[in-house]
Amino acid sequence: MPEPVRQEIMRRRAAGETWQEISDASPTFAGEKLALETLRRWYDVRVEQVQHEVAAQAERARSIAAAFAGKGFENLPESVRTALSAAVFSLAEEQDEASRGKFMKSLTDLGWLLARNRQLDQEERRLLLEAKKLDAIVAKVEGVKKAAGKKKLSSEELARTLDEIYGIASK
Repeated sequence: MPEPVRQEIMRRRAAGETWQEISDASPTFAGEKLALETLRRWYDVRVEQVQHEVAAQAERARSIAAAFAGKGFENLPESVRTALSAAVFSLAEEQDEASRGKFMKSLTDLGWLLARNRQLDQEERRLLLEAKKLDAIVAKVEGVKKAAGKKKLSSEELARTLDEIYGIASK
């Protein structure tokens, strides 16, 4: 069926015309009368089945998203979540019902590992920052020891330096 004819059928159907009315008007836009059963079958194959498949895919996507909800995946970077989602949806579509549960379990395990890896990376960065702070404190204390050993610090300077070391603001 030519594209302009298909578009006209869909436009008329969306406007609320019955199949009989579309069939009766078909010589004006199709050049010939289209049989009622032909219109119904074409619409079923080209439109309704596609709509049902899209709805089914959306439902599967929602169930996958629900499986991921609350599993700690929100800690993943946005780019990783997007890539993971795209991969999940394409792979899930290729699975049959029998293997989809096993696939989802494996996917959940992978997501948990990714989230745990991200937590470990964050912990490592936190520990590096703490080590830098500790190094700064050690250097400051050594400087105070040297200055105190040479008796170059007054008691006020020593108190101010200790406040800096411990992060206590003097007022």
